[in-house]
Amino acid sequence: MKKILIKLLLFASISLMIGCVALPSESMKTFMDSSKKEGMIVGTISIENRKKIAERHSFRFKREGLPNILTSKLVDSLKINNVWENSYNSIVVGNSSGDFKEDEKQVFLFSIVKPAGKYEFYEIEIFLNTGYMQSTWNMPIKMPIEIEEGKVKYLGEINLKVKKGELRLLNNIERDRIKFKEKFPDIKF
Repeated sequence: MKKILIKLLLFASISLMIGCVALPSESMKTFMDSSKKEGMIVGTISIENRKKIAERHSFRFKREGLPNILTSKLVDSLKINNVWENSYNSIVVGNSSGDFKEDEKQVFLFSIVKPAGKYEFYEIEIFLNTGYMQSTWNMPIKMPIEIEEGKVKYLGEINLKVKKGELRLLNNIERDRIKFKEKFPDIKF
């Protein structure tokens, strides 16, 4: 009986570790490389009415002008031209508590550090996992952003109301300045 209990605890611990995704702020880049002509966009993502089975929410962004759907030919072309790394990216919010909670929403800090240019959020992907069934829900969006060399710009709060399928961009700059200063005092906007 004791061996079975130990095996169950070990299995549960491993499952918990595999299922956890770090906060976006835990791997956030906090500086710009002037040799790469980088700039920074900062903001927050908030999720309301979050489903417990949603393992992750991926907020996908890309360089403006690139297609939303990737083909192997396009990927190969971007890699050959050494621009793949800055072409398509995601901010992934796992099934965890945010950096802070406000009312009924979990709020996550993020930064995007890329070479100067025009980019856009083009899709939100929600991965659902019930344990025996998995599915993905994609929500196309269009939210342009511009990164300026050597500058830190505030985007706002990207607010996703899951039940309504509604996305809003809110201005909470004063609140976000305080939250960034607490966790990342070197980032000023």
